[in-house]
Amino acid sequence: MWKRDQIYIQGSIAFVVPRPRLEKSLVGEPRTQLERANGITHRASTERTFFRSSGSMDPESLRRLFAMASSLTCAGVIWALLSLLCAAASCVGFFMPYWLLGTQMDKPVSFGTFRRCSYPVRDEERQATVMLEQCGRYASFHGIPSLEWRICTVVTGVGCGLLLLVALTALMGCCISDLISRTIGRVAGGIQFVGGLLIGSGCALYPLGWDSEEVQQTCNNSSDQFQLGSCQIGWAYYCTGAGAAAAMLLCTWLSCFAGKKQKQYPY
Repeated sequence: MWKRDQIYIQGSIAFVVPRPRLEKSLVGEPRTQLERANGITHRASTERTFFRSSGSMDPESLRRLFAMASSLTCAGVIWALLSLLCAAASCVGFFMPYWLLGTQMDKPVSFGTFRRCSYPVRDEERQATVMLEQCGRYASFHGIPSLEWRICTVVTGVGCGLLLLVALTALMGCCISDLISRTIGRVAGGIQFVGGLLIGSGCALYPLGWDSEEVQQTCNNSSDQFQLGSCQIGWAYYCTGAGAAAAMLLCTWLSCFAGKKQKQYPY
Protein backbone atom coordinates (compact mmCIF):
# COMPACT_ATOMS: atom_id res chain seq x y z
CA MET A 1 0.00 0.00 0.00
CA TRP A 2 1.49 3.31 -1.11
CA LYS A 3 0.88 6.86 0.11
CA ARG A 4 1.48 9.96 -1.98
CA ASP A 5 4.73 11.72 -1.08
CA GLN A 6 4.54 15.11 0.60
CA ILE A 7 5.95 18.09 -1.36
CA TYR A 8 7.32 21.17 0.39
CA ILE A 9 8.09 24.34 -1.65
CA GLN A 10 10.55 26.88 -0.30
CA GLY A 11 11.16 29.76 -2.63
CA SER A 12 11.86 28.32 -6.06
CA ILE A 13 13.02 24.93 -4.74
CA ALA A 14 10.61 22.03 -4.13
CA PHE A 15 11.48 19.38 -1.59
CA VAL A 16 9.94 15.91 -1.84
CA VAL A 17 9.70 14.06 1.46
CA PRO A 18 8.85 10.40 0.88
CA ARG A 19 6.52 8.75 3.36
CA PRO A 20 7.58 5.42 4.88
CA ARG A 21 6.38 2.41 2.97
CA LEU A 22 3.67 0.47 4.73
CA GLU A 23 2.41 -3.04 4.26
CA LYS A 24 -0.45 -4.94 5.77
CA SER A 25 0.39 -7.36 8.50
CA LEU A 26 -1.27 -10.69 9.03
CA VAL A 27 -3.90 -9.11 11.28
CA GLY A 28 -4.73 -6.34 8.82
CA GLU A 29 -2.86 -3.48 10.55
CA PRO A 30 -0.25 -1.59 8.50
CA ARG A 31 3.30 -1.72 9.76
CA THR A 32 6.59 -0.22 8.65
CA GLN A 33 9.63 -2.11 7.46
CA LEU A 34 11.35 -1.40 10.80
CA GLU A 35 8.46 -2.97 12.72
CA ARG A 36 8.54 -5.91 10.37
CA ALA A 37 12.29 -6.39 10.95
CA ASN A 38 11.79 -6.17 14.70
CA GLY A 39 9.09 -8.84 14.50
CA ILE A 40 11.33 -11.20 12.56
CA THR A 41 14.16 -10.65 15.04
CA HIS A 42 11.86 -11.33 17.99
CA ARG A 43 10.51 -14.48 16.35
CA ALA A 44 14.01 -15.77 15.61
CA SER A 45 15.13 -15.15 19.17
CA THR A 46 12.03 -16.97 20.43
CA GLU A 47 12.79 -19.96 18.22
CA ARG A 48 16.40 -20.03 19.41
CA THR A 49 15.22 -19.90 23.01
CA PHE A 50 12.77 -22.79 22.37
CA PHE A 51 15.36 -25.02 20.74
CA ARG A 52 17.91 -24.14 23.39
CA SER A 53 15.48 -25.02 26.17
CA SER A 54 14.28 -28.22 24.47
CA GLY A 55 17.78 -29.62 24.60
CA SER A 56 17.54 -29.97 28.39
CA MET A 57 13.94 -30.83 29.23
CA ASP A 58 13.00 -31.18 32.85
CA PRO A 59 11.31 -34.36 34.17
CA GLU A 60 7.90 -32.69 34.17
CA SER A 61 8.20 -31.85 30.46
CA LEU A 62 9.30 -35.39 29.70
CA ARG A 63 6.33 -36.74 31.63
CA ARG A 64 3.94 -34.53 29.67
CA LEU A 65 5.57 -35.53 26.38
CA PHE A 66 5.22 -39.22 27.26
CA ALA A 67 1.60 -38.68 28.26
CA MET A 68 0.87 -37.06 24.89
CA ALA A 69 2.59 -39.85 22.92
CA SER A 70 1.10 -42.73 24.90
CA SER A 71 -2.42 -44.06 24.50
CA LEU A 72 -2.35 -45.75 27.93
CA THR A 73 -3.22 -44.53 31.39
CA CYS A 74 -1.02 -45.21 34.42
CA ALA A 75 -2.96 -48.43 34.98
CA GLY A 76 -2.44 -49.19 31.29
CA VAL A 77 1.33 -48.89 31.61
CA ILE A 78 1.26 -51.31 34.54
CA TRP A 79 -0.93 -53.59 32.45
CA ALA A 80 1.55 -53.51 29.56
CA LEU A 81 4.53 -54.36 31.76
CA LEU A 82 2.64 -57.10 33.60
CA SER A 83 1.42 -58.53 30.30
CA LEU A 84 4.99 -58.76 29.06
CA LEU A 85 6.07 -60.45 32.28
CA CYS A 86 3.24 -63.00 32.14
CA ALA A 87 3.84 -63.75 28.47
CA ALA A 88 7.57 -64.19 29.05
CA ALA A 89 7.00 -66.52 32.01
CA SER A 90 4.54 -68.68 30.08
CA CYS A 91 6.64 -68.82 26.91
CA VAL A 92 9.87 -69.65 28.73
CA GLY A 93 8.17 -72.29 30.83
CA PHE A 94 6.52 -73.81 27.76
CA PHE A 95 9.81 -74.06 25.86
CA MET A 96 11.99 -75.40 28.67
CA PRO A 97 11.96 -79.22 29.11
CA TYR A 98 11.64 -79.19 32.90
CA TRP A 99 7.98 -79.99 33.47
CA LEU A 100 8.62 -83.47 34.87
CA LEU A 101 11.81 -84.62 36.60
CA GLY A 102 13.00 -88.18 37.18
CA THR A 103 15.95 -90.56 36.78
CA GLN A 104 16.80 -93.38 34.40
CA MET A 105 19.92 -95.54 34.57
CA ASP A 106 21.16 -93.31 37.40
CA LYS A 107 21.01 -90.26 35.14
CA PRO A 108 18.71 -87.24 35.66
CA VAL A 109 15.92 -87.10 33.08
CA SER A 110 13.45 -84.29 32.47
CA PHE A 111 10.45 -83.87 30.17
CA GLY A 112 8.60 -80.97 28.66
CA THR A 113 5.63 -81.15 26.34
CA PHE A 114 7.68 -81.59 23.16
CA ARG A 115 11.27 -81.73 24.47
CA ARG A 116 13.32 -84.06 26.65
CA CYS A 117 16.68 -84.00 28.39
CA SER A 118 18.77 -87.22 28.66
CA TYR A 119 17.52 -90.11 26.54
CA PRO A 120 18.77 -93.66 25.89
CA VAL A 121 20.76 -94.45 22.74
CA ARG A 122 22.38 -97.62 21.45
CA ASP A 123 26.18 -97.72 21.67
CA GLU A 124 27.30 -99.99 18.83
CA GLU A 125 30.89 -100.22 20.04
CA ARG A 126 30.01 -101.55 23.47
CA GLN A 127 26.77 -103.16 22.30
CA ALA A 128 24.88 -101.55 25.14
CA THR A 129 22.30 -98.85 25.79
CA VAL A 130 23.68 -95.67 27.34
CA MET A 131 22.11 -92.38 28.42
CA LEU A 132 22.96 -89.39 26.24
CA GLU A 133 22.88 -86.36 28.54
CA GLN A 134 21.68 -83.57 26.29
CA CYS A 135 18.38 -81.85 25.56
CA GLY A 136 16.46 -81.95 22.33
CA ARG A 137 12.98 -82.03 20.87
CA TYR A 138 11.27 -85.08 19.49
CA ALA A 139 12.04 -85.88 15.87
CA SER A 140 8.40 -85.48 14.81
CA PHE A 141 5.08 -84.42 16.27
CA HIS A 142 3.97 -88.05 16.42
CA GLY A 143 7.16 -88.88 18.32
CA ILE A 144 5.74 -87.18 21.43
CA PRO A 145 5.05 -90.04 23.91
CA SER A 146 1.27 -89.63 24.34
CA LEU A 147 -1.75 -88.11 22.61
CA GLU A 148 -2.47 -85.96 25.66
CA TRP A 149 0.97 -84.38 25.45
CA ARG A 150 0.44 -83.60 21.76
CA ILE A 151 -2.81 -81.84 22.52
CA CYS A 152 -1.11 -80.07 25.42
CA THR A 153 1.66 -78.86 23.10
CA VAL A 154 -0.80 -77.35 20.60
CA VAL A 155 -3.12 -75.80 23.17
CA THR A 156 -0.34 -74.33 25.31
CA GLY A 157 1.52 -73.03 22.26
CA VAL A 158 -1.56 -71.19 20.97
CA GLY A 159 -2.18 -69.69 24.42
CA CYS A 160 1.41 -68.46 24.70
CA GLY A 161 1.14 -66.92 21.24
CA LEU A 162 -1.98 -64.98 22.22
CA LEU A 163 -0.37 -63.68 25.41
CA LEU A 164 2.74 -62.61 23.52
CA LEU A 165 0.68 -60.84 20.83
CA VAL A 166 -1.27 -58.81 23.38
CA ALA A 167 1.90 -57.98 25.34
CA LEU A 168 3.67 -56.59 22.27
CA THR A 169 0.59 -54.58 21.29
CA ALA A 170 0.36 -53.14 24.80
CA LEU A 171 4.01 -52.09 24.68
CA MET A 172 3.41 -50.34 21.36
CA GLY A 173 0.54 -48.48 23.01
CA CYS A 174 3.05 -46.90 25.40
CA CYS A 175 4.69 -45.08 22.48
CA ILE A 176 1.86 -44.58 19.96
CA SER A 177 -1.08 -42.31 20.67
CA ASP A 178 -4.64 -43.39 19.84
CA LEU A 179 -3.58 -47.01 19.42
CA ILE A 180 -5.44 -48.51 22.37
CA SER A 181 -8.83 -47.17 23.36
CA ARG A 182 -11.03 -48.37 26.18
CA THR A 183 -12.79 -50.82 23.87
CA ILE A 184 -9.58 -52.18 22.34
CA GLY A 185 -8.08 -52.57 25.81
CA ARG A 186 -11.02 -54.64 26.95
CA VAL A 187 -10.86 -56.78 23.83
CA ALA A 188 -7.16 -57.33 24.50
CA GLY A 189 -8.03 -58.35 28.05
CA GLY A 190 -10.51 -60.87 26.68
CA ILE A 191 -7.82 -62.31 24.42
CA GLN A 192 -5.52 -62.60 27.42
CA PHE A 193 -8.22 -64.44 29.33
CA VAL A 194 -8.64 -66.91 26.46
CA GLY A 195 -4.86 -67.35 26.19
CA GLY A 196 -4.52 -68.00 29.90
CA LEU A 197 -7.43 -70.43 29.77
CA LEU A 198 -5.77 -72.38 26.94
CA ILE A 199 -2.48 -72.58 28.84
CA GLY A 200 -4.31 -73.69 31.97
CA SER A 201 -6.07 -76.39 29.94
CA GLY A 202 -2.71 -77.58 28.66
CA CYS A 203 -1.34 -77.77 32.19
CA ALA A 204 -4.40 -79.77 33.24
CA LEU A 205 -3.95 -82.20 30.32
CA TYR A 206 -0.27 -82.81 31.03
CA PRO A 207 -0.73 -85.33 33.91
CA LEU A 208 -2.86 -87.51 31.62
CA GLY A 209 0.33 -88.50 29.79
CA TRP A 210 2.18 -89.78 32.82
CA ASP A 211 1.12 -93.36 32.02
CA SER A 212 3.23 -93.48 28.83
CA GLU A 213 6.10 -95.93 28.53
CA GLU A 214 8.84 -93.27 28.53
CA VAL A 215 7.53 -91.63 31.67
CA GLN A 216 7.12 -94.94 33.47
CA GLN A 217 10.72 -95.88 32.67
CA THR A 218 11.84 -92.58 34.16
CA CYS A 219 9.58 -92.80 37.23
CA ASN A 220 10.64 -96.32 38.27
CA ASN A 221 7.57 -97.90 36.62
CA SER A 222 5.33 -96.44 39.32
CA SER A 223 3.72 -93.52 37.50
CA ASP A 224 0.20 -93.33 36.15
CA GLN A 225 -2.29 -90.65 35.20
CA PHE A 226 -2.14 -87.98 37.93
CA GLN A 227 0.31 -90.19 39.84
CA LEU A 228 3.96 -89.11 39.83
CA GLY A 229 5.49 -92.21 41.33
CA SER A 230 9.15 -91.47 42.00
CA CYS A 231 9.15 -88.39 39.73
CA GLN A 232 8.42 -84.80 40.65
CA ILE A 233 7.06 -81.71 38.92
CA GLY A 234 9.69 -79.26 37.64
CA TRP A 235 9.88 -75.48 37.86
CA ALA A 236 8.89 -74.92 34.22
CA TYR A 237 5.43 -76.38 34.87
CA TYR A 238 4.85 -73.94 37.73
CA CYS A 239 6.26 -71.03 35.71
CA THR A 240 3.91 -71.69 32.81
CA GLY A 241 0.88 -72.05 35.06
CA ALA A 242 1.73 -68.95 37.12
CA GLY A 243 2.07 -66.81 33.99
CA ALA A 244 -1.30 -68.02 32.72
CA ALA A 245 -3.02 -67.43 36.07
CA ALA A 246 -1.64 -63.88 36.37
CA ALA A 247 -2.73 -63.10 32.82
CA MET A 248 -6.27 -64.36 33.47
CA LEU A 249 -6.74 -62.59 36.79
CA LEU A 250 -4.58 -59.45 36.93
CA CYS A 251 -4.03 -58.52 33.29
CA THR A 252 -7.67 -59.05 32.32
CA TRP A 253 -8.77 -56.77 35.15
CA LEU A 254 -6.20 -54.04 34.44
CA SER A 255 -7.06 -54.03 30.73
CA CYS A 256 -10.47 -52.50 31.56
CA PHE A 257 -8.69 -49.29 32.64
CA ALA A 258 -5.83 -49.32 30.12
CA GLY A 259 -7.17 -46.98 27.41
CA LYS A 260 -7.35 -43.23 27.92
CA LYS A 261 -10.56 -42.54 26.04
CA GLN A 262 -13.15 -44.06 23.79
CA LYS A 263 -11.96 -43.83 20.21
CA GLN A 264 -14.32 -41.91 17.96
CA TYR A 265 -15.06 -43.30 14.52
CA PRO A 266 -16.42 -41.20 11.63
CA TYR A 267 -19.12 -43.76 10.82
